[in-house]
Amino acid sequence: MKIAFVTTNLRGGGAEKALLKLAAALAGRRHEVHVILLEQVVEHAIDMSFRLHALSRPGQQVSKGFLGKFLAARKLARLHRRLERDAPFDMTIS
Repeated sequence: MKIAFVTTNLRGGGAEKALLKLAAALAGRRHEVHVILLEQVVEHAIDMSFRLHALSRPGQQVSKGFLGKFLAARKLARLHRRLERDAPFDMTIS
């Protein structure tokens, strides 16, 4: 299966750690796993068994206003289409 996880960033505790554990476990079972970050903020150790993508440069935050969300959605759609060139995602979880 080809699976994408989409999250704002990897700052903080519980949900972010659970996402990383799940992504690593699925990749360990030979699934193609992509973790897509809206902001390139990573405060956890990353298992390199899955692919990590970020829509922003390090330290750049996504604007919380309408324009920022609109631009982030466009970047996400563009990246999603590029990653689906070889094969479509079976599941995208946000």
